[in-house]
Amino acid sequence: MSQNPNTLSFEAEQILCKLPPKQRRFVEEYLRDCNGAAAYGRAGYKARTPDVAAKGAHDLLQKPEISRALELLRQARSARSQIYADRVLEELARIAFADIAEVISFENGRPVIRPLGEMSEDARRTIASIEIRQAGEFAEVVKIRFHDKNAALFKLMDHLGLTKPKNEGDDSPLLALLIDQIGKVQAKAVA
Repeated sequence: MSQNPNTLSFEAEQILCKLPPKQRRFVEEYLRDCNGAAAYGRAGYKARTPDVAAKGAHDLLQKPEISRALELLRQARSARSQIYADRVLEELARIAFADIAEVISFENGRPVIRPLGEMSEDARRTIASIEIRQAGEFAEVVKIRFHDKNAALFKLMDHLGLTKPKNEGDDSPLLALLIDQIGKVQAKAVA
């Protein structure tokens, strides 16, 4: 259940008004790009090196009132924009499990792009770009590029905890299961 973004923002503002001006500015700057070291400098803190700025930002982010204000403001932004983790995961899944046959068919051995009206929404959303060549009153699709399937798969694997941490052994059963499942899906697609 999502909360009212105005309520979340009000709660965050109550916290922010109790912070010193530089800390309040740090919170505002951090929300711009989630770059702690950059936000540290933009908020007016001085640091001789990027490492010092990163350490200063880390220290600020550990403060409970700053952490809570950031969390409330992120929740308010998500509520306003209707962008939630579930939506991001759904979009990654569309890309990761896309079937090119929903976009391209073969007629007489030549690839033909299906009309957009015949494609599912999921299929359309896997397309990154289409290059069209205009020849008089006719247009011809000359290139179609899809979003990176492997990148989407790895992001999903990370989210699901299926990637192996650097200190873990080579015998991750979850990773082996996922690799097996990907192999089955690829074999099915080739058949």
